Amino acid sequence: MSTPHVDTVAAAEADQVPVESVSIDATLTHTPDRGAPLGDEHQAIETPVVEQPVYVAPVDFRPGTQVLPPSGEKARAAANIAAIRIVRRIEAEDRYATAEEQAVLGRWSGWGAAAGIFDLRKPEWAAEREQLRELLDDAQWSQAQRNTLNAHYTDPAIAQAMWRAMEQAGFGGGRVLEPGCGSGTFLAHAPTSAQMVGVELDSTTASIAAALHPSAQIRNEGFELTHVPEASFTAAIGNVPFGDFRLHDPAHNPSRLSIHNHFINKALAFTAPGGYVTVLTSRFTMDAVNGRARKEIADKADLLGAVRLPEGAFSRVAGTSVVTDILVLRRREDGQEMTARTKQFLGLTYSTVYQDGRQLGLQANSYYADEPHHVLGTMELGRGQFAAEQLVVRGESGAALATQVEEALSGIVEDARRSGLALTASWANTMGPTRADFERGLTRARERGQAGTTIATLSFDPQAAAIRTWNGMEWAPVKTRGAKQTAEWGALLDLRDIAVALIDTQREDQPAAERAALRVELNQRYDAYVSRYGLINRFTWSKVADLTDGQHDRALDTLLAQWRVSEGSKADP
Repeated sequence: MSTPHVDTVAAAEADQVPVESVSIDATLTHTPDRGAPLGDEHQAIETPVVEQPVYVAPVDFRPGTQVLPPSGEKARAAANIAAIRIVRRIEAEDRYATAEEQAVLGRWSGWGAAAGIFDLRKPEWAAEREQLRELLDDAQWSQAQRNTLNAHYTDPAIAQAMWRAMEQAGFGGGRVLEPGCGSGTFLAHAPTSAQMVGVELDSTTASIAAALHPSAQIRNEGFELTHVPEASFTAAIGNVPFGDFRLHDPAHNPSRLSIHNHFINKALAFTAPGGYVTVLTSRFTMDAVNGRARKEIADKADLLGAVRLPEGAFSRVAGTSVVTDILVLRRREDGQEMTARTKQFLGLTYSTVYQDGRQLGLQANSYYADEPHHVLGTMELGRGQFAAEQLVVRGESGAALATQVEEALSGIVEDARRSGLALTASWANTMGPTRADFERGLTRARERGQAGTTIATLSFDPQAAAIRTWNGMEWAPVKTRGAKQTAEWGALLDLRDIAVALIDTQREDQPAAERAALRVELNQRYDAYVSRYGLINRFTWSKVADLTDGQHDRALDTLLAQWRVSEGSKADP
């Protein structure tokens, strides 16, 4: 489907706002020749009505801060099953979701709070299990089952508070990454100046996210398989998956960090200098005794601040309960020194916790010892989600917690701005010959680089300094006459990609800042090309000298000898 200009509409207004659509009256009636006799054989013949597809305009879902998923395990499962049915229907009909359908899709909450549906030992889930099994293939079933372990969907009020902090920091537009986007809570609260790119492993959830947010690119792939140029994004935001397991990603996780730390590090690599990475993560990013992950983060970025949330921060949406931190990180610019707060972030110290009214010492990040007001509650030892005795934080929830989060983040950002650490990345320093990597809509890893690519299309791989061609199955290497020719071809292909991207932004009425940044880059790249190689349409006449009779005869003898070797035989040399 081509993607026209995308408008937004609040879900609360879905019943009042008509969906932009066009229907075609396909009823055709044949009128007989007025001069012909009106016998039975000449009566008007009415053709059968032909059903025409109804066009549905793409609209981004804006739910506000109310929580849409119902409470209760069975009710959540029913809402999820209804959402899957809707997304299967719109995929089969190859169209966008209507506002009414988006209202159903918006009730999706993953399977973290309804994990019993996958437990074959629970007969009370048999009916729901059978319905779900009819909707998912084996691979999708396995994905959904695995995702019950880390399906911590974000409360929309907290997502909104995190976005407000980014805007307060200076975000004025640009490409924004959300690794592990789920169905798109952060996408739903993004300002209209943000061009969102969400990455989601679960294929069903990715399809729902794409149906809810047609203006975004949704990449259905594991984040470990996401390959885009570094510094492609103005910022990154989201709720990273967490757990004590590791993904294979030699380029961005050679140290084999836990999944949450891996995602944060990779998001930083993809964010331009001066950009913010504001993420929800496991408390163990801050508190782990092994500080290797914090060191790798600190090598790239400065910690501007952190906010520790109480358990239950996700329970309104996901029905799960864990202790998490919001980290506000800024990708360090060239020549900047590591801040004192970042150095503090590297270490641990003993913090006071409570158990049965007794004060105890527990190792926690040094940052919280210095900023205890950023722990939004009381730290205690108690029964958590995964162990009988672990750190828990008792505090507010719902709207009261969202207010606390917004106030804490606002203070962190204000301190950063006063220290010269505002969000300064913009469209201008994230533009490049990469727009094709970020086309809107749902894209699956197995399809990327294939659908719509013409055979023999050339591309430049800057990391390998190689020219490649699409042969219908893969991007195969192209032989060139040395490094000089490869470099010039690469520069020409860069110019082509930027020019095409600029035309796309004009046709799609993209933000003026994006168009202006592309024009500036196109001019700069063109000037650099002309300075190094000359005009694109330059040419020189090359005249080959005529062969002498002797040269001609020797060349002919050589060719004849080669032909005899390849075509002759002992009987007929």
